[in-house]
Amino acid sequence: MTNQRTLNTVLVEIRTERTRQDTTFGEQNHRDGTGGPVMRARADKARAQCQHLAANGGPDWRAILLEEVYEALAEEDPARLRAELVQVAAVAVAWVQAIDRRTASAAAPVAEEQPAPAGEAPAPLTDEQLTQIDARATAATDGPWDRHPDSGRHFFANVSGPYLQGVGDLAFGAGRQAAADEEFVRHAQQDVTALVAEVRRLQHQRRYLLGQLAKRDAETGRGDQAVREFLAAGFDEAVQR
Repeated sequence: MTNQRTLNTVLVEIRTERTRQDTTFGEQNHRDGTGGPVMRARADKARAQCQHLAANGGPDWRAILLEEVYEALAEEDPARLRAELVQVAAVAVAWVQAIDRRTASAAAPVAEEQPAPAGEAPAPLTDEQLTQIDARATAATDGPWDRHPDSGRHFFANVSGPYLQGVGDLAFGAGRQAAADEEFVRHAQQDVTALVAEVRRLQHQRRYLLGQLAKRDAETGRGDQAVREFLAAGFDEAVQR
């Protein structure tokens, strides 16, 4: 998996998590609570520790992230605080990417040994296909798309800011099926984005489990063959065995 693909995957998951937070807690506007001599001292200590580790074999992710976090907590100026928080987020994303690469690498040899699903079962989506699907959903106007008859009888748009983000005219006709089609299209952008993130999450979970099984095999000699075959095969094929 390329670095750009892992980045896209993590950003989709972050977007999904932010949507979940807004849905659960609403818009949050807390005070910053940063700055002061205590936080500045902690920032200096975290920076010194990270530099020490860098000079003695290299820092770990914990030290790198803590340095960025405490540097942000030491800032009182809003612009500088914002810049530091962006760095915190970037390091956190890089750490997640590193975990994904590590678990994917551990699982790859086991997964490659498994036969492809037989019969009429659909082929699993590739990372490239998921990236393309996500790119289309991300490029589309944010959902949901609601009717705005003041702009036209069939005009749909999203209101996520101070003005309409226009989608355009969508005529669904009348009747129960038309209403179902309209409901599907209205939420398609959000639903596709959430589904891609869930597929990514399950892929990562599967790769992690395969990697853990491979590690256990190497350490104990016990195969866990049935579990490994289930994870590596298509679901329909696995449950029919």
